[in-house]
Amino acid sequence: VIWHVPALYEAALRHHNLHILQHLVFLTTAVIMWWPVLSPVPELPRIPHLLQLLYLFLLGIPMSVTGALISLSDSVLYPFYAAAPRVWGLSPLEDQQIGGLLMWVLGGLMLWIVMTVIWFRYSVWDQRTDAETGVPEEAYGNAEFEMRNAESQGEGRN
Repeated sequence: VIWHVPALYEAALRHHNLHILQHLVFLTTAVIMWWPVLSPVPELPRIPHLLQLLYLFLLGIPMSVTGALISLSDSVLYPFYAAAPRVWGLSPLEDQQIGGLLMWVLGGLMLWIVMTVIWFRYSVWDQRTDAETGVPEEAYGNAEFEMRNAESQGEGRN
């Protein structure tokens, strides 16, 4: 969000090394941002499903607010783009408003799609039974069944 402050954004567009730094920061923060949801390593595991949903919801707020502020602005925020050639015949303000809408709507839509996938994974995970292992649901809490089951699992481990 900080890189969208007009002074910083303009500086990054006018100074090549700062622009490279800006994109390195974007890449680094994106990896850090998605790590709790997509972690591929057991040493740093994913956070639980419901926390992933809360995390992504909260993560979307700054992006949505920034996109809304950019798209609802009644003046051009970035003079660099005001001086740029008009490729599609849009005014600088219209171009900015479309960019803000893309950030606001499409960015939010992407997060909601990911949250939907997580929700369905959670609901499947939460509703599954031990049918795959052959343990009937009513056997839980039955000490005799649990003891026989433990003995039968231990027989083949010599």
